[in-house]
Amino acid sequence: MAGAGAGCGSDPDAQPTVASVDFDPRLVVTVDDGGISAEPGDRSGAEAGGAGGAEWTVPTGSVVDLTVTGDEPHRVVITVSPTDRADDPDAERPWVDAGTLLPGETTVLGLSAAGVYRVSASSPASADPSATLVLEVRPRLEG
Repeated sequence: MAGAGAGCGSDPDAQPTVASVDFDPRLVVTVDDGGISAEPGDRSGAEAGGAGGAEWTVPTGSVVDLTVTGDEPHRVVITVSPTDRADDPDAERPWVDAGTLLPGETTVLGLSAAGVYRVSASSPASADPSATLVLEVRPRLEG
């Protein structure tokens, strides 16, 4: 009887469950030979404009698809600044270096922290960013 009762208690080594993630993007960012553009994705919540000269605003926890199109590969680097210091170059920190993405490649970004993100792209011919897109990630409103 002791063996049958042992399985009824809680497992002291239980692992947390994995949260359900919705990978439908709120925003779709496209890098091509002419620059960087963005448009709302399948999931609602992206708004035009924002702090620090942002072109788009999304809530924390948003998924963003980043796709390279056109004829040339592009190196994509993303930096982040706190929202209240978006115009202070000393507050800007590296966040993601996606490396060189070939035309047709897509990477998925999960934006979990509030701040102002600068997505910069450069072609292999130039180390200097040829285009930048600014996104503001705002904390979710509770309620």
